[in-house]
Amino acid sequence: MADSHDKTNSASGEPAPRLSAGETAQLVEAIAGLAMSELPLSAGLRATAEEIPHRRLAAAMRHVAADLNRGVPLDAAIDGAGRNVPNYVRGLILAGLRTGRVAHVLEELVAMDRDRVDLRRRITAALAYPTILFVLLLGMFVVASRVVISFAKVYDEFGVELPTITSMVLHTMYWFRYSGLGTMLLGLGIVVPSMVLLLAIPKPAELQRACYRVPVVGPLWRWQSLVDFSRLMYLLLDRQVPMSEALRLTADGLRWSDLAEVSRLCAQEIDQGMGLAESMAKHPEFPASIHPVIASGIKAQQPSEAFRAAAEMYRRRAGVDTVLWEAVLPPILLVLVAFGVSFLLVAMFLPLIKLISALT
Repeated sequence: MADSHDKTNSASGEPAPRLSAGETAQLVEAIAGLAMSELPLSAGLRATAEEIPHRRLAAAMRHVAADLNRGVPLDAAIDGAGRNVPNYVRGLILAGLRTGRVAHVLEELVAMDRDRVDLRRRITAALAYPTILFVLLLGMFVVASRVVISFAKVYDEFGVELPTITSMVLHTMYWFRYSGLGTMLLGLGIVVPSMVLLLAIPKPAELQRACYRVPVVGPLWRWQSLVDFSRLMYLLLDRQVPMSEALRLTADGLRWSDLAEVSRLCAQEIDQGMGLAESMAKHPEFPASIHPVIASGIKAQQPSEAFRAAAEMYRRRAGVDTVLWEAVLPPILLVLVAFGVSFLLVAMFLPLIKLISALT
């Protein structure tokens, strides 16, 4: 019989697939749904694998089902199903098995993944509106530059003295027509892919800290990172995982490299005899608002509840910031556009009014 950790499952006859992060989340979500409904996991996974169109995910489900039929524990079956299953997922499942609350653990993991997807969607939406508006403005500038230069030729033929505001607009339009458009398109081609990469790829800790200072999206990233950290700590501590081990498993599960780095440092300091509150207070990655929450939880001998309260606190902050930007950013941009169009019209029609007055 093949070992439970082998990457080829003899019962299914398929090689273990390499799952992406999204496919791993879907696998955990499917298992969580079956566990919550109290249906047999093996039969349910086989049935689900027959219905889904994703071949790698279906193969992973068949692997888990085959391993469970052979008596392999759930955490080992998930580990053997794909080669990208994170350590924190295995740790949480083991903790859930110890406390008999596997379904609840998996449900929380699914909720965390949905929160990440929702944050990514909101950030994308916040960036999409200014990007689309910027592209539309470029189109308007292309049209406006042709019209404005035509006006300039008329004014030049009649020898009209141009006001300063009109001269500024003409210089801008000449620059835009002959070199500015290419510069702006190049900038757009650099900025948009860069923002997409910042959203999608893992970042070094120093770059992650710098990202928190980006307007609009930076604070959202910051609050969500603290939500993820606090929720993972709550899940692990609530399942009686030792504090230093919980911090290491949390570091494995965080996509926020700065908090992952400092979580491992806190685990080392706790192993050396330092208290959790004292260790967290040493590191600026943890804001001042979290310290009294954790300290009160430790004093009450309920650190898991303290992290649960912290996760809810930062989740609300992220929600408030998101709603604020979604409500405020569009009208601000529209006001700026309206001001720019008004400025352009005034600048171009002032000499025309002067010319008409001179001719009459």
